[in-house]
Amino acid sequence: MSATSKDESRANENHALWQQFFLSAPELATEVERIRKLRMRPAVAETLVMQERPIDHPRPTYRHHRGEYLQPKEEVTPAPPEILHPWPADLPKNRLGFAKWLMSPQNPLTARVVVNRQWAAFFGRGIVATVDDFGMQGSPPDHPELLDWLAVTFMTYDHWSLKQLHRRIVTSAAYRQSSVHRTDSVAVDPENRLLTFMPRVLLEAEIVRDSLLQASGTLSKKRGGVPVLPPEHLHNDQTHGTICHDHYIRWVEW
Repeated sequence: MSATSKDESRANENHALWQQFFLSAPELATEVERIRKLRMRPAVAETLVMQERPIDHPRPTYRHHRGEYLQPKEEVTPAPPEILHPWPADLPKNRLGFAKWLMSPQNPLTARVVVNRQWAAFFGRGIVATVDDFGMQGSPPDHPELLDWLAVTFMTYDHWSLKQLHRRIVTSAAYRQSSVHRTDSVAVDPENRLLTFMPRVLLEAEIVRDSLLQASGTLSKKRGGVPVLPPEHLHNDQTHGTICHDHYIRWVEW
């Protein structure tokens, strides 16, 4: 270690000692409390988003001939598929308007997908077997009237509450019936698509773990963690024109 690096290390240690001394001095308690409040993270939730382009300066999008990037044809504008409900005139054609269009009561697809996923979690199979595909390549619903009724009640009466939806499912006669295999239904319903008996669903490992932690009172519901600044030393070769420095990465513990 050179004399310069020793002097820098000693200066850093002295600075840390002085900082700790001032933060613990009783005469500066009021100012220290203000500093600590300023260093605290905001209580609001944060998420990574992309900045929206100005309304008067949108990015033009074109249909490319045969998918060729260098062959743009006519310009296209944002619009939903014509087979679904139309775009309301009072909604802006941006991401916020698209989110409101998705959650609109006139949109039957969002609630149907959510309800079908929850049904599959309880019964091992969705009303639409292809949970990730509601399109033309997916399978038709086994009970279309049941799917429509659950979706409508989920939007209107439950106000998009998953808790109310779960209560409606677990208090149904289909969920509370016995899981004993019925031999008389093999000829009529070999795959148990009509739910003649409660299927024996294998729970996921995470569900079993969280259930045990909840029952024992040791389940931590804390989300996220305190960010830290771990040093990452980049030792570059000075002969190539670069300088040795310390690089700090902000890392959030999830």
